[in-house]
Amino acid sequence: MVSPTFSEFQFTYGLTRELEGPRPGTGLIDLPRIPTQNQEAELPADMVSSLRRGDARLAPLFIQYKRAEKMVRSNAGQWAKLENRGINLSEGYFRFRPYLGENEQHNKLVELGQHQPLVFYVAPMFIDHDEYREYAANEELYDHAAFIQCANLQRITDEDHYITYTSMANRGVMCSEPMTFPVRTK
Repeated sequence: MVSPTFSEFQFTYGLTRELEGPRPGTGLIDLPRIPTQNQEAELPADMVSSLRRGDARLAPLFIQYKRAEKMVRSNAGQWAKLENRGINLSEGYFRFRPYLGENEQHNKLVELGQHQPLVFYVAPMFIDHDEYREYAANEELYDHAAFIQCANLQRITDEDHYITYTSMANRGVMCSEPMTFPVRTK
């Protein structure tokens, strides 16, 4: 297992800033709302905004950012499950745990995703701080992020689950009860 050398906050800040654009009203999203921890108990997202095209607001957008670990060895916990689903693991895979907690954050995201089409977990497809700096400087974080639509995930009852994906596939697997779902990569 290789842990990322940048913080979740760095990734959240960098990608949100990139989505916003260099000046208000010039990016893919409207000015974002970053809920407080208390507000996040009710609204289970790190960032809430609207997709936009010019002056038009198109649809609400909810993002829960995650920082993933990279698994590079064939004895890693979910390796066999991914391999059995035909996922190319030549570069390893990424994984993060969905958070359940007292407020059932993951389940609220899945439920919200049933009613709103743009509810995502967003996680990096890299782990190195130098890569983060390069992608942020070149406004390429979006191109190196996995967008996992929460409507495609299942509800959970405990914390013993991982959401996995690779930088090469357009799908991931939710483990420990294997379930394949689409992932927006490049």
